[in-house]
Amino acid sequence: MSRTATLERKTRETRVRVALDLDGTGTCSIKTPLPFLSHMLEQIARHGAIDLEINITKGEHDVLNPVAVNCIRAFPGRGIRVWGARTLSSDPEWRYLNVRRLFNYLEKSILNGTDWAVFEPNDWMLWGALRRNIGAFLTMTWRTGALFGQTPEQAYYVKCDEETNPPEAIDAGQVLCEIGVAPVKPAEFVIFRLAQYQGGGGETAEATE
Repeated sequence: MSRTATLERKTRETRVRVALDLDGTGTCSIKTPLPFLSHMLEQIARHGAIDLEINITKGEHDVLNPVAVNCIRAFPGRGIRVWGARTLSSDPEWRYLNVRRLFNYLEKSILNGTDWAVFEPNDWMLWGALRRNIGAFLTMTWRTGALFGQTPEQAYYVKCDEETNPPEAIDAGQVLCEIGVAPVKPAEFVIFRLAQYQGGGGETAEATE
């Protein structure tokens, strides 16, 4: 019996090319293979960096970030940090790295954690057991803060019943589970709105990154 989880996957691009005009003098092209780039960023995040050859300004970062270039920036008193969390996907649902990593983790964990269901009788008892098994795992994931919502019901759902398993699927030796999750997305920009009143009038608004 095969198992199918409807966690959507996207084709991973292997290279990135970005054309930018930061100062009016020309363009910048990036052709670093993604596996190497990901490894480099991971090492910087884990062990830190000593110095940067080029210091990206806030203005340059504001141009690079919307086109999914995660900059490495130096901040006085805070050190060198990877200042970005975007993927290359044009789909807003897959814009952030933590969302992609979360779905990869969920998919692998759920498939590995339901190996016991292979060759089990494909009936309502199996469907209920799968719902409980997957639900317990997603509840644990929600409690770690990886899923959005004040309750488990807001954070995910697991559907495995007669509707997801019609007779033709059962005859084909398949048990189908539909799983929906609400991932937590990063706060890329923290915006403060300040109001200042003098003599009962006047107001200013300020937004900071």
